[in-house]
Amino acid sequence: MKQYNADTNQSHDKALLRNLSILYKLMLGNIMTPQDLADEYSVSLRTIQRDIKRLREIIPIKKEANFISLEYYDINHIHRKYIADFAVFNGLRSLYPQLDNEIPNIINRETQVAYMIKNQAFEDTTQQYDKFDTIRIAILEHNFLSFCYKNKTRKVKPYKLINIQGIWYLLADENNTLKHFVLTKISNDEICEEKFQIRKDIVEEIAKSNLKWFSNKTFMVKLHIANEAREYFMRKEILANKTIISEGKHGIIVSTQIAFEDEILNLVKAWIPYIQILAPHSLRDKLHTILQEYLAQNI
Repeated sequence: MKQYNADTNQSHDKALLRNLSILYKLMLGNIMTPQDLADEYSVSLRTIQRDIKRLREIIPIKKEANFISLEYYDINHIHRKYIADFAVFNGLRSLYPQLDNEIPNIINRETQVAYMIKNQAFEDTTQQYDKFDTIRIAILEHNFLSFCYKNKTRKVKPYKLINIQGIWYLLADENNTLKHFVLTKISNDEICEEKFQIRKDIVEEIAKSNLKWFSNKTFMVKLHIANEAREYFMRKEILANKTIISEGKHGIIVSTQIAFEDEILNLVKAWIPYIQILAPHSLRDKLHTILQEYLAQNI
């Protein structure tokens, strides 16, 4: 399993706050050059240009000579709406008790010092910008997309770029089957001239956040979560569709539906000894084998 260090999390936090701060400046009617912003935030000009390109997807930024500003603005009616939309899109809706009220504090450099956010690990996609852009255009224009994946050439109908637990995936229709492709494993991506018709049933399936994206079959796993980990798992949505079966003196027993064994194996390995696999027995035995092999190699 790929490991992501704290620098990746910190980089993501800084990028998000930088984008929110730039957005706030624009909403105030400031006229700036990309180089001024690069100097202010101590990042490269290319990084700021990428920030501006992303922001232009949600607000009307105009460029005259080398200066950027908003096509129009109304500080009392527009700026919070756009900033809130941007923050919600980036998964911050439930991070703060009242997002709308916290926005000025989040993006103001003087009041930012009151906060520290440690995100779960995010995949480092800083080198994937061109690929993001190509796939985004194909999705929006309803063009077929071709690429190489696992040493095989694919031609798909792209529907959505989606981030699940820090990993980016492309959801696409390949031969009338909705499949997922890990973004970093896609190469030689090209937009085809051929167009495709959007299928309503696929759009609805994606909207349901259904695990069938990742596999045609899901199966139930039963876990015992010790009291030491119970609060964390109840507070955060770590297990999708979890159901509490019973509660006892030493912990709780829950069930959940998964598409791949690694979803649970990696989770349990990270929380040993506070989580135990109760069922299916085959998955529990597989974990035992993995641990025995690890111990044999390291003792």
